[in-house]
Amino acid sequence: TAVTLLIDRSGSMRGRITNAMAAAYAVAVALDRIPGVRTSIAVFPGVIENDNGVTPIKSFEEKAHMTPFLNVMWASGGTPIGPSLMWAGMKLTHMRGEERRKIAILFTDGRPDSEQTAKDAVQKLKDYGIEVYAVILQPDYHYRVQWIDEKSFRELDKIESLPKVLFELLRQTLLKP
Repeated sequence: TAVTLLIDRSGSMRGRITNAMAAAYAVAVALDRIPGVRTSIAVFPGVIENDNGVTPIKSFEEKAHMTPFLNVMWASGGTPIGPSLMWAGMKLTHMRGEERRKIAILFTDGRPDSEQTAKDAVQKLKDYGIEVYAVILQPDYHYRVQWIDEKSFRELDKIESLPKVLFELLRQTLLKP
């Protein structure tokens, strides 16, 4: 099983990015210990000025180390969910090895820059056999999430709940046949 975790570091994550990165690091360390599970982690938007890309912080081949997580612990930019999911899909489909399952999990606190692009990306990944899940933080407002189906996302009101929600989602996902 291959899992790619995408973490939103857009401007709206100011004041939350530390907790999000701590949760991502905890998930990476935990998943590194499960035989047969390989994990990669990236942040979006990328850390280069005016870059809506993705910055990888842990590859499938690496063990989790805190330094790369610390190097991207500031928030700025938009919320390019669609392009970020497409990046994850490319990495997952081009993996070497016989991964039976490929999973992309995205954490965000806001609406995508383009709902349609995000929705199209989710569908494209599903077409390639990649499972797509999202954890959406909505503390101040609740918008109707339309870019991913209801069964594939979890909402939370407090960033402090992220580790618990992520681990529960992973438990349910990884135990699914």
